[in-house]
Amino acid sequence: MEQPGFSRGLLVLFFAFLFWQSASLQPVRKGLPQITDKYAVRGATVIQSPGDTLRDALILIDDGMIHYVGKDKEVDGAIYAVKADSMFVYAGFIDAFSHTGLKKQEQGNERERIDDPGNPTNEQAGIQPGRSVLDMVDPGSRAISDLRQLGFTISHVFPEGRMLPGQGSLLLLAGDQTDHMLFRQDISVYARFQGVRRAYPGTVIGVMAKFREIFRNAENALAHRRIFAEEEGIERPAYDRSLLAFLPVVSNEKPVYFEAPDLKSVHRALALQKELGFQLVLANVKQAWSADSKITDANARVVLSLDIPDEKEEKKQEKEVSEEETPEPGWSKNELDALKKKRSESLAKYLEEPARLARAGMQFSFSTDGVKAKEIMTNLRKMVKNGLDEGEVLAALTTHPAQLLGISKWAGTVETGKMANLVILDAPFLEEDAQVRYVFVDGDLYAYEAKKKKSASKKGDMARVNGAWTYTVDVPGDTRAGVFTINGEPGKFTGVIATGNSEETDLENIEYADGTLNFEFSTEVEGTDVRIKVALEFDGDAYTGRMNVGPFGSFPMEGSRKSPENKL
Repeated sequence: MEQPGFSRGLLVLFFAFLFWQSASLQPVRKGLPQITDKYAVRGATVIQSPGDTLRDALILIDDGMIHYVGKDKEVDGAIYAVKADSMFVYAGFIDAFSHTGLKKQEQGNERERIDDPGNPTNEQAGIQPGRSVLDMVDPGSRAISDLRQLGFTISHVFPEGRMLPGQGSLLLLAGDQTDHMLFRQDISVYARFQGVRRAYPGTVIGVMAKFREIFRNAENALAHRRIFAEEEGIERPAYDRSLLAFLPVVSNEKPVYFEAPDLKSVHRALALQKELGFQLVLANVKQAWSADSKITDANARVVLSLDIPDEKEEKKQEKEVSEEETPEPGWSKNELDALKKKRSESLAKYLEEPARLARAGMQFSFSTDGVKAKEIMTNLRKMVKNGLDEGEVLAALTTHPAQLLGISKWAGTVETGKMANLVILDAPFLEEDAQVRYVFVDGDLYAYEAKKKKSASKKGDMARVNGAWTYTVDVPGDTRAGVFTINGEPGKFTGVIATGNSEETDLENIEYADGTLNFEFSTEVEGTDVRIKVALEFDGDAYTGRMNVGPFGSFPMEGSRKSPENKL
């Protein structure tokens, strides 16, 4: 989300200045050699669907399909055996809304001159509902392999853009060519409440008005085409790509996935649906409280965001606010307390929202858009701790999105005749230490080595943090990487981080305890001092955390211990 007072371009410029010499580090995930398309998964507990479990089972896979699910038995022929004793098998998870695996798009010039701001071209206004995502996908994207390693096998992927960025397609999360990944093409239309700057529609109200205009024009175009096909002497219908792409929306053949992360967006999308009558899916939802009855009345579907607030970040912000006597001129202690209470209540609502919707009898699916892969299972466990049933979590990852996307015939459950999309773990999928060991995507097998279980860190164990560490920071539209070094002991730590001109900047306020490292440093950008705060959690020779760049925002950061072979 763009921060107030700072443009996206300035943010990218800042990180480019800070880390321009670095290169991204990409982990390698490899599938097994394709020596056969016949597999036998033996000895596992198979959760065929939420609440339907088969123990000590056998699954036979042939040519990408499940041919048998049942009790173990003798099998003839050359079959690759997957030993899954004491493991747990689930249907492959389905991501109902994302931008997973897209190539990095060149950012348009936000200050580009628009000759007629009151009537910009559709491309300038971000009105491109006919765009297909297929030409934008990078099959080798790390985002695809990271999701697959979590057990996701299908993703509903959309182009990025403004008001009407394009159409969503279902992609299998495996394959070296986009055509091989394609499951179903252009099954939905994507809409957002984001207009074009300094032109129409540039406001939320303008976007809503433009959406109504496009819908009504598409209705007229559809009627014109029907008359033209049935009668003689009728003028040929005009050709308009945007209207043509909208005809299936008008005829209720395709749903509109309206991105609605906040409550206002939810109500605005529902208002448009009530007026125009299209199929509505509320996508990337984070707030739906008070809108339940309207959602039900609209027969709308919901895709909840897995990008929920970070509790540690919220608490840290509360602490910073409480330590500042006057964060804004004239703020009283009562106002500060009210701010802290509002933040706490907002976080609780975020975490309790899925359980509340489930209690209301509302089906929902999940979106991975905007959330780091490593945070997905953690966030699902948070939802369970806040009242969501584990069966509802599994349904939101499997059966619900399969129904939403119209693919229940092929995916969402572990049954004979379904596609061989499976995830196999060494423990129930929501347990803290559960690890994915195998993933089948359309019958292709991916195997993953078990990682060492995380052990509790000890205070004073300086060997765990001293040394050189690589890092990557994900910022909007880019990934930056580099190295920092820590040496010393509590109270006497020193450290440096490389900046854009190859000079080393000293780290300050370095603190380490119980596997958590915090440090700060400052840099200057175009005459402005920027204070950067870093918080990291270590697990052996790797860590994850966040880099807080003041007014620019907070960004995911991860890395590992630097070895001689791991050079930048």
